[in-house]
Amino acid sequence: MNSAVRRVAAVGARRAKLSLGTAKTTSRNYATVTAAPGDSVEDFVGKAEARQVETRIDLTLDQEFDARAKELLPTREAYENIADPQLGDYPAVSISNQRLPARGWWDQQARRNFGDPVPEYDEVLSMWGPDIAPVTPQTALYHFSLAVLGFVGAGAFIKYALTPDQIAVRREYPYSGLVTELGGLEENKNQAREADMEGDE
Repeated sequence: MNSAVRRVAAVGARRAKLSLGTAKTTSRNYATVTAAPGDSVEDFVGKAEARQVETRIDLTLDQEFDARAKELLPTREAYENIADPQLGDYPAVSISNQRLPARGWWDQQARRNFGDPVPEYDEVLSMWGPDIAPVTPQTALYHFSLAVLGFVGAGAFIKYALTPDQIAVRREYPYSGLVTELGGLEENKNQAREADMEGDE
């Protein structure tokens, strides 16, 4: 029986090849067949080929991926308008998103009248919740970039345009700044270390 299963698998593999040269794929579905105790290998293979269900769908790879994504991935519409069983007959109040007018309310701060029902998530979606951005993220990033460039440009202008030149030339010494005549760098470093050690004591 194992040889029959391998033979059917080989036949199915040969028939389900992908035509990658044309960027199209062929989708085939095969029905499962259960072998009876008295069936031979030829009967099993013939029964499998007779019950084979073949569906040819010529799609591009992008269309195939989109179709599979719609079948497998959850969409936003699937989660909308789902009634909470714990709310009972509580009215479904729409969320204002802080777009109500600021005046004309019994409670000016919360923007609601006396006795008005509140949304289910009023503690996080009321006026105490996070503010809604009046601009899109792209516009906010553009404004932030302009502000950064403005600060950088102002700093560069102050440094290079408004800073006056030095009134005198810095003092210069020959022979690399008289390093040898002043005792050398290493000796100066040693003297600095000794002075620090004496100060610590």
